[in-house]
Amino acid sequence: MNVELMPHQVDGAGFLSDREAGLLYWDAGAGKTYAAVRGCDLAYEKNVAEKIVPGQILALTPAVNRRNLANEFTKSQARDREIAVIEKGTDTFDHADVIISSYDLAAKRAVWERLMALTFDVLILDELQYLKTPTSARARAVFGGNGYGRDGLFGRAFQTWALSGTPAPNNITELFPWIRATRPDLLAGLRPGGRVTLDDFKRAFCKCVDTPYGLKIVGNRDAEVRQLWARLRGDVSRIHKHDVIEDLPPVTFHDYEVMGDKTASKVRKLEAEYREQIEMLLRDVSGTGVYDEHITTMRRVTEMAKVGDCIEIVKAELADGAMQKVVIFANYKDTITSLREALHEFNPVVIRGDVTPLRRQQAIEAFHGDDDVRVFIGQIVAAGTAITLHADGKCSDVIFVSADWVPANNAQAVARVHRKGQHNNVHARFLHLANSLDEQVSRTLMHKTFTLNKALDERKTHHAS
Repeated sequence: MNVELMPHQVDGAGFLSDREAGLLYWDAGAGKTYAAVRGCDLAYEKNVAEKIVPGQILALTPAVNRRNLANEFTKSQARDREIAVIEKGTDTFDHADVIISSYDLAAKRAVWERLMALTFDVLILDELQYLKTPTSARARAVFGGNGYGRDGLFGRAFQTWALSGTPAPNNITELFPWIRATRPDLLAGLRPGGRVTLDDFKRAFCKCVDTPYGLKIVGNRDAEVRQLWARLRGDVSRIHKHDVIEDLPPVTFHDYEVMGDKTASKVRKLEAEYREQIEMLLRDVSGTGVYDEHITTMRRVTEMAKVGDCIEIVKAELADGAMQKVVIFANYKDTITSLREALHEFNPVVIRGDVTPLRRQQAIEAFHGDDDVRVFIGQIVAAGTAITLHADGKCSDVIFVSADWVPANNAQAVARVHRKGQHNNVHARFLHLANSLDEQVSRTLMHKTFTLNKALDERKTHHAS
């Protein structure tokens, strides 16, 4: 082991190793991966002491983080375990001590059946929010067809540990798959004698209205949510980053108005045409990312209208030394392509959803280790979790060409730079187009973040909200 753990990480490792199922609900950057790896060491030691033959470890994570997770295991484990990273369905992994896979690959039948033939000491579910939809292939692969875990990968492990800074990005129902599998006793009264469904859970803990498309959540039942959360406390370790990393500098957020290029007039025309739909979305931001074709087109055009201003800002500040390195986040591929081409003199690296795991890791390492690589450009969801981008303090600037509609995704993205190892105040700028609805959208998303934190009895201010 060549990583020295902080006291809260040592405590987190003990917390996990003492439980069949536990959740590290720690802010991004608080070091939950290292705590989980140390927890695996403790589980191994207990098995040896009890004369139990040690089994394997399976870690499921977003695709972008597979190689990074393997590196963190190598750096922080006390034993010399053999690690296999599954990157395609034909990879060999049965012999390895630690098996690391993406959620989506583990859900492929050919891989899933081979994993189901194994027995695991520990199943690690990194970024638990990836399993928030009970009917998804990911959730069914882990928790089985009936959702209670026995016929999924959950049922093949003696201990299952979940890690996340945002386990329920939008509302408490996104913890339903985890609660149903790990604490079915908490749901027993919702449908006596029958299998509890997501709709049962929604009605119990959310204010809902019936629609032709099913139940629609319009708010939380705050008292019921707090009561549920209190009963879960024994299985959840909650860490706020600012409580355990005392020397971490603050992060500041700024709305930055830009005028837009010649397409700004097109944006305003689209906004006028679809204003009723936009205002409806603003009143009920679901965070699902599901919009009709017109709204998606408008958002893409709005983002592209700000690209020229973003390029101008970045070029000027990198040239005069105001920034040493910068991370830029956007949502759409054409935006990212335009940024990469215009900022070529600063050797930009890019992570999008279609970049291979190897290329992603190379991009991260280049941004960290090469002083000539001064720009990182990422799609918010594809590059917003499970990686570190502060380049050992050389990067403290984050620019959002446009924000994601899920506030937790934006917070996670900022946390790529505002995390352990950062020596400087982090400056996060959200560009909004003058005389448009951009600013109103940003305020709506911030309000949603506050509402979610309040429902979970969180602090009223958050390091990235």
